[in-house]
Amino acid sequence: MYSSTMVACGHAPTMWEAAACNDVPQLTSLVRAHPRDMGAMDGQLQYTPAIHAAANDSVDALVALVQHGADLRQPGRCGVTCVFAAAVSGSVRALSFLLATATVDVDAECDDETALEWLGLPCETGSVLGSRLHGSRLLAAQMLILAGAYVETGVIVHRPSREILCKWAHFELAAEAGFQTFLMGLDRGVSEAGRPCPLAIANVDGIPQHVASYLPRRSLRERRRLVRAAWVWGGEAHADAGRV
Repeated sequence: MYSSTMVACGHAPTMWEAAACNDVPQLTSLVRAHPRDMGAMDGQLQYTPAIHAAANDSVDALVALVQHGADLRQPGRCGVTCVFAAAVSGSVRALSFLLATATVDVDAECDDETALEWLGLPCETGSVLGSRLHGSRLLAAQMLILAGAYVETGVIVHRPSREILCKWAHFELAAEAGFQTFLMGLDRGVSEAGRPCPLAIANVDGIPQHVASYLPRRSLRERRRLVRAAWVWGGEAHADAGRV
């Protein structure tokens, strides 16, 4: 669906091809010569250069486009956005860059589906309907959830895919709870009267690497999103079991 744009032999790459191939020098030259083309669609897929860059994990090209004023929210054909293209193609480096941009919409729809909905649909593997959630696409779905993507009932319609994400959410929450218990034990074991445990007040940069590796990876907002997702998916699983 979002295969790399190949530069044809015998001609200079277009802005869209340079963006897809992460050819920053060529892309920069083209942007300076034709700045209006940053918001234009290519003739084949009807995507902007930024969408091509996002779909092909061309992070350097995305950075260059942003520096020259490209709009990362601008949709292409059928409403596809940079976030949607990066997520469904498993371009996790590009997705990470996009999610760090506060203006992007993680729930923007393409053909009436958000990126998370698309990732939660089954795919045909021979005669079996398998899950799309493996490898970089699974990581992309997890990133969208942590970023606040809509997870209410009916978003993940494929049961096996929902089970994959539900188990992941529970694992993340269990890991966070386990670490908090670990810290509390250290605090009680090391602290003296009126003097807190050094780990409780130290800056992360000052903690030894082997200890810092166990620090919570999820913010409070992310943990709340995981709790909500796990609750929704648990309710759907219960409802499914009642229909069997």
